Amino acid sequence: MKTKQFNPYDWIPKPATKKQAPPVPVEKSTTGLEHDTEVIVRRIESYQLDLTLNYQDWLTIGFALADYFGENGRNYFHRLSRFYPGYDFNNCNRQYDKCLSGRRSGVTIKTFFYLAQSAGINIRV
Repeated sequence: MKTKQFNPYDWIPKPATKKQAPPVPVEKSTTGLEHDTEVIVRRIESYQLDLTLNYQDWLTIGFALADYFGENGRNYFHRLSRFYPGYDFNNCNRQYDKCLSGRRSGVTIKTFFYLAQSAGINIRV
């Protein structure tokens, strides 16, 4: 019977490969940017990535969502903000109210996609 020769490299742990986020099913009833935003938000959620780590980014994301979605962006704002360790539902609502009242900030939904891409999220849909 032939025995296998000892190889010390067999005992060294192999580095884990980074898994790609699975494809995200999205409802067909949404339009172009709404569809793309939903896909990107779901990717961020799958990685539990905090894009709101600093106040300026949090504010910018709020303005971007308020500019494009208006009140309908509030849910996205909560979904993105909840990964911040100090997330507070009421504080998040108050901030989004301020973003809605300042909708002419010059920040657009494109800024949200830029911040997501800068954080390593694949924004190709």
